[in-house]
Amino acid sequence: MTGQISTESALFEHLSSRQFLLMIPRAVSLQLMHPAISAGILEHSPSPGYIWLHKRDSVPATVEMAFTPNPEQWVPDRILLTHEKIKGTGAEGRRYHSLTPDVFHFQHAAYVDTLMETVTRFRGPMSPDERAELYDRCRGWYRIYGISEVPVPATVGEFDTYFREATSELTITPALTRYRNQLLRPRHWWPATVPTGAIRTFLHPVAARALGVRVSATDRMVAAAFTSMAALR
Repeated sequence: MTGQISTESALFEHLSSRQFLLMIPRAVSLQLMHPAISAGILEHSPSPGYIWLHKRDSVPATVEMAFTPNPEQWVPDRILLTHEKIKGTGAEGRRYHSLTPDVFHFQHAAYVDTLMETVTRFRGPMSPDERAELYDRCRGWYRIYGISEVPVPATVGEFDTYFREATSELTITPALTRYRNQLLRPRHWWPATVPTGAIRTFLHPVAARALGVRVSATDRMVAAAFTSMAALR
């Protein structure tokens, strides 16, 4: 099994959509709450000070790896090359490395959660079978990277439990504080086209609390209008 995802799959349809990129502040805010990821971005970002320029360069490349021919021939080496140097000591004095399986997997899991939420917000609720199939495709996507699959939940139900527990352990980090305004009011890349009210509703509840966001009725109306319009594109 090569791990390559068929372009006919639901994963390709949703992951390659513009809607996923519009929803990406949900994933990034959670990633910035992870101490190791926070430290790695602050110390090693090629776009220091601009989180959306960093993600503009990294997210599409990561997504495209899932659909490239024969990914097993080059993707693991690319991941090693681009992540090996992302290591150091975080704000709490703990050593970190971006290739640590638990760290690498959480970053991926934040994208999986955002993908599921994207489908729900822009396309409508998925059935249990549809969620299970999409999650299984996401496991295939992760397999391409060549990182240990020990942390990867086997089923979507197990993923839901894992993600609930993992997000409960997140914290307010130096990176979250530094990029707070950029998360809520993006000025670069596709998130810059999303109204602030909609972004506020897109946030995972854990990130919303950490950012001091209380979703208002106006936010919900703005989000409903935006998602309705964007779903037609």
